[in-house]
This record gives sequence, C-alpha cells and structure tokens, in this order.
Amino acid sequence: MRNLVSCQGEPILKAVVYNFQNSNYGIQQNYIFQFVKDRKLTNIYHSHDFYELIWFLNGSGTQLLNEQEMICTKNEIVLLRPKDRHCFTKQSEDIEVISLSVKKEEFELFSRAYNSFLLKHIDNVSAPIRFNSAGVSILDAFPKAQQEITDY
Repeated sequence: MRNLVSCQGEPILKAVVYNFQNSNYGIQQNYIFQFVKDRKLTNIYHSHDFYELIWFLNGSGTQLLNEQEMICTKNEIVLLRPKDRHCFTKQSEDIEVISLSVKKEEFELFSRAYNSFLLKHIDNVSAPIRFNSAGVSILDAFPKAQQEITDY
C-alpha cells in the first residue's frame, strides 16, 4: 500500500461522512445489502458511521483507504470501520462486489456476544482488516443466489 499524505504529514483528501440513517435506501433496519455488477464503484472519498464488509466476488479494484492505496482482488473481503475513509480509484471491467453495511450498534452487539475482545481489536488495529474467502465464491456455492440478488 502506498501512503498518500502531504509534505506536512496531513491527509491530502477530506472525506464526506455517510450516515447509516440517512442512506438513500429508505431502510429502517440495521443492515444494508448491495450487489454491484456492471457499474462504477464510488470514487467519492468518504467515511461512514457504520461498519461495512466488502466482498470482491470477481475482478479487482484499487481503493484509497485512510490515505493508503490498496489493491483488492477476487475472493478478498475488506472490513471498513466507522471513520475509515475510502473510495475506489480503479476497477476492472468484470468487477462484482457484495457489500454489507451494518449499523454500528448492531455490529458492536454481535462482537460483544461473540468475543468481548473482538471489537477492541478491530477498532484498534491501524492497518485495514482483510480476509480471503479461500477461493470459494458465494455465487459459485449458491448458483440460485445469483438470480435472486437485486442489482443496485
């Protein structure tokens, strides 16, 4: 990853903040699910007041995440925390992404139920949190799911 800061050590970009309750989906729940295919991912540098899991099902994309460039590829999962700042600067034509946004309070409730130290660890690590889905695509595992997922 390449760090993008000014000569004075200040971030180059200012981020827009997206609030869960003000999302344009009009959903009054604790989760927002998106399947992205055949469209450009957002290039608006922004942060959230919620957690977001981004699963790269196909293709690749370059994210600017907390002033660092990060290349994401097929089968990779990235966990974005509240106040992480990001946007997509490049993407392959065949990119497919599943995004699950989780209201902060709901994610914290789950984390405490699973392991009381999990949330503290997630929120305190400085590097982006990345996972690999071990080469199994959800759409390969569940072919019918591809037909039932709504495109946004």
